[in-house]
Amino acid sequence: MPSIYLPVEIRLMIIQALVDDGCSLAPFAAVSRDWSAIIEQHTFKRIRLTPPRIAELNAMTSRNRARVRSLWLCLELERYNCTGKCDCGYDDLFFCTSSREDALIQTALQDLFSALSTWKANGSSLSLDISVYSTSDSERWFRHLTFSPDELPKKASRIQGDRQTTVRANNIAAGNGRFGWQPKIVRGEVPPSCAIDKAFTKIMFRAMLEDEDDEWQNKWWRQLPLVPAVTHLLLRQQTRRRWMPQTLEEMIARMPGLRELHYEPWREWDDMMQEYTDDGR
Repeated sequence: MPSIYLPVEIRLMIIQALVDDGCSLAPFAAVSRDWSAIIEQHTFKRIRLTPPRIAELNAMTSRNRARVRSLWLCLELERYNCTGKCDCGYDDLFFCTSSREDALIQTALQDLFSALSTWKANGSSLSLDISVYSTSDSERWFRHLTFSPDELPKKASRIQGDRQTTVRANNIAAGNGRFGWQPKIVRGEVPPSCAIDKAFTKIMFRAMLEDEDDEWQNKWWRQLPLVPAVTHLLLRQQTRRRWMPQTLEEMIARMPGLRELHYEPWREWDDMMQEYTDDGR
């Protein structure tokens, strides 16, 4: 069968339609080199990273690094149970991430910054979007929570939202294993304080409380390599957990090429604590 030549404009329209429908573009990359070149612009434009995938980042983007415009770092924390007395499983410091969670976050950031330190600032934009969450957040008290990238086609966004709703419904119907989620919440029922504390914990705050050296976290950040390629930092409100002001200061200092900060903070639950936060404490 003779091949049919399609103008670049038509190919771009077809690919955009596939993207808008949330279809995978990978099968179409094998059509020809021309198709592959166009599709790679989409497949490498936005990359979702989890801690295990960070080690593959540089190898994965070795040929197409110039096409990368957005990195979405997804840091999934431990699951917990928050019915009844909110037995979260490790200790009574509900208002900050656990020691194991701190280790996960620190290791992921260390690995990511080490990888990105080799990326050159070539004048193009590169955004870093960081989400910190637990899948348990949306399974009981905060069922409206969804996690999605900053930019997603409308139809793909709807499909992803439907899938997340279905997963949550299945988990609730099945009792969600050993966590024993209650299937029904009475309208107007107020979440217990520990449930709020778990969803709005302070990130990497535990070590600051437990370490006698007040400069511990500052020293930790300052040993990370600089990442000049990052030009935009996104810390969106879909992450309920909160970054401390001094943490943000140190994080931003490691990004000398930063041109834009998109930060959506949550208000403290207590007015006195809000005053401390506003003062950068």
